[in-house]
Amino acid sequence: MTGTNQREQVYVYGSCSSCSDTNVLVYELDSVLICAEHYRRKTRLIKRTTPCDKCGTENAVRDPSHKRDEYLCRSCREDQTKAK
Repeated sequence: MTGTNQREQVYVYGSCSSCSDTNVLVYELDSVLICAEHYRRKTRLIKRTTPCDKCGTENAVRDPSHKRDEYLCRSCREDQTKAK
C-alpha cells in the first residue's frame, strides 16, 4: 500500500479510512490511507527529536557556525567548547 508522495510526484486517489471521503488524495500513515486533513491532524501530534551524535540524548541541535552536519546536545556542545 502506497500513498501520495509529493516529493516523488506520486499522487494516489482513494477513500479516507477516517472520514470515508472518496476520490481524494490519500497519504499512508501506519499502513492506513487517510486524507490530507486527517494526515495533518495525526502527524502534528508526533514529537520529532534529533538525537545527539555523541551521547544519544534527545533534543540535539546543529551549530550554525560551522558547516559540519553534527548534532550535539547542550552538555556535549559545552564539553566541545571547553576542549578548544
